[in-house]
Amino acid sequence: MEKIDIVPRTLIKFSMNSKMLKNVLESVSQEKFRSNISNKISENYFLLREERYKELADWINSCLEEIRLDLNFFCDSLKITQSWANRSSDSEYHHSHIHPNSVLSGIIYLTESNSPTLFGFENDWYCTTDVDSRSSIKISFDSEKSILFHRCDSIPGDMIIFPSNFRHSTDCHQSDNGSDRLSISFNVFPTGKIGRYDFLCGLEIEVK
Repeated sequence: MEKIDIVPRTLIKFSMNSKMLKNVLESVSQEKFRSNISNKISENYFLLREERYKELADWINSCLEEIRLDLNFFCDSLKITQSWANRSSDSEYHHSHIHPNSVLSGIIYLTESNSPTLFGFENDWYCTTDVDSRSSIKISFDSEKSILFHRCDSIPGDMIIFPSNFRHSTDCHQSDNGSDRLSISFNVFPTGKIGRYDFLCGLEIEVK
């Protein structure tokens, strides 16, 4: 028997310089946070609209433009819609989720952590315990093989861009010195003229 693995998924990584990382980390450390499902998120859901994050926003926008050109996206530009900070204390984690109403999403790691981001998708040969999949008919129940994962290490200064429907989570953050795991997340949507009018699939929208 031969097993043929297909359909690879792609993550895109950029890395900011150490000076920008230091400035961003100082700003995020001063944000107010509220409890989330399994960790904490900033009370401000539009961080990158603030003047103190302008340098970071400009850098992200330049990275998004590079992606738009490289992948030949049919849109005028890619625009950040929402952006927020994440804080995980000891034993906290990010639950498994996707980002609705978004095309691309990003994670920027600000501190060191032994908790990687887990990118994964359901393996159709197996059954999971996820509530959303209980109505699906599966022929095997091997929970260890139900989700296929890629572990992306939390390296300060790295930014990972990925399709927003790519399911992801994190392991529990474990700290020996009491430090928190800090990151910034954001969503992206195309704006302006989108698609191909000559293919009868064009439209024009403005993302604010």
